Amino acid sequence: MPILSKLFYAMEKGYTYVVEKIGRPLAAKVSTIAESWGNKSARAWKNDQALTRYLGASAMSLTRFPFGRQMP
Repeated sequence: MPILSKLFYAMEKGYTYVVEKIGRPLAAKVSTIAESWGNKSARAWKNDQALTRYLGASAMSLTRFPFGRQMP
């Protein structure tokens, strides 16, 4: 059981990084761009957890940077 809890902790930390450090800023950018194009409902996108997770996971799968490094 201790090994599983350590694995869970490591995965949770990685997930938090992807969502908070990568997905959330991307969601805010997409939201701002869509709002500038006239999409009034896009304001809520920056707080959409599913969009944030999706953008974070997509960015991590497309980048050549090692996990844990800032994207330019």
